[in-house]
Amino acid sequence: MTQSEHSNTLEKATAPAPGPKATPPQPRWRLQTFRSLRHRDFRYLWFSILGTSSGQWMEQIAVAWLVLDLTDSPTMVGLVFGARSLPSLFLSPLGGVIADRADRRMVLVVSQTFAALLAGVMAVLSLTGVLELWHIFALISGFGMMWSINNPARHALIPQLVPREDLMNAIALNATGFNVSRSIGPFIGAIFLATIGFGGTFVVASALYASVLFITLSIRTRRPPVALAKASVVEDLRAGVRYVRAHKDILTLIVLAMFPIVIGMPYMALMPVFARDVLGQSEFGFGLMMACAGMGSLAGTITLASLTNLRRGGLALLTTGLVFGIAIFAFGLSKNYILSLVILVFVGGASMMYLSVSNILIQLRVDDAMRGRVMSILMMEFGLMPLGAMAAGGLAELTSPGAVVMTMGLILAAAAVTAMVLLPHIRNMSISAAGTAGREPPGDTAEPVRPPRGPASC
Repeated sequence: MTQSEHSNTLEKATAPAPGPKATPPQPRWRLQTFRSLRHRDFRYLWFSILGTSSGQWMEQIAVAWLVLDLTDSPTMVGLVFGARSLPSLFLSPLGGVIADRADRRMVLVVSQTFAALLAGVMAVLSLTGVLELWHIFALISGFGMMWSINNPARHALIPQLVPREDLMNAIALNATGFNVSRSIGPFIGAIFLATIGFGGTFVVASALYASVLFITLSIRTRRPPVALAKASVVEDLRAGVRYVRAHKDILTLIVLAMFPIVIGMPYMALMPVFARDVLGQSEFGFGLMMACAGMGSLAGTITLASLTNLRRGGLALLTTGLVFGIAIFAFGLSKNYILSLVILVFVGGASMMYLSVSNILIQLRVDDAMRGRVMSILMMEFGLMPLGAMAAGGLAELTSPGAVVMTMGLILAAAAVTAMVLLPHIRNMSISAAGTAGREPPGDTAEPVRPPRGPASC
């Protein structure tokens, strides 16, 4: 070895080991509310949600007001509300299996195509003067069937469009898109209903559904869907149920999500009754009430999307459930229109934050191969909403709308407090910025679900 080579070797041996690369200083705070929209395909999905949800809210306000006007019965309003939601109870599990078997994007395309056709049929029947009450129930049930297939696929598609670290933000923005339309859709629907009539409103809704198809067709998924062709549909359904039962945290979160959906959300079925009979408002007043609830929901989900983590996500879940119950109680007590509008902002904000945090906690704990089926089980709970809506409508005729809504609020608040006391492992759940939920509590690690016997496997 030459002297120069020996010197070089000695210098390398005595040189300090290279340390980690210095990272540029990060700002102490950055607004990251819309960071998921930097992903092209999620942007397309998000804009499709705006169009689809706007059409849904326009049609819902038009149908609710027309049925109340035709029948003068809160019970019938609850029944038509139920006709839209009841199919979720039976078809959402099938929608989950389809979401795990098929191209989720194409599931959205097909279901939205049928929704556009159904809205077109409703418009034609109304504009030709042959629309009857049974037509409304039949077509609204058809909408319910379509959304029962659409919703699990849409929720299951989100993790295919964003990296895991942006999943919490993407789920919150998904709800935000829904609530942007919830803020403006009812009021615009009320304007259309008062100016161009019921048929014209459904022409606009059909056009919105049709325009969404072009946006959805532009989505490119990050990875192919999970193939389950060898398993039967029944085995797929059973595997989803076994998976939820084996993962106790997921099961508990699904049960907790049921209370606001079944007991709290049916307040919406009584909104036209409150608007006309309690607060003395017309279509515009009804639309503004729905819009205020939507603005609250929008504010809640934007706040959630702006957060990078929730160290006490479970506590936030139960706290918003408590606020939801108190706000519903206050709404039932109010006889002043302006005060009711203010209260509805809190009702909408608390309800949507509860559902969004619940969704995030579940999504971060579920395997992608089971995502569609687990989300479909969660969506099934919306099929139970008609039971609450029909019960609320019937009790409102026997007593009063205010008494019914106040009772709903008390039940919800009591359920939230009970869960805080009895479920500490849920109360202590966290959501991190990296997109991972807090650690499972000791003793709750689920055993892997065994595949069904025979050649079919899940």
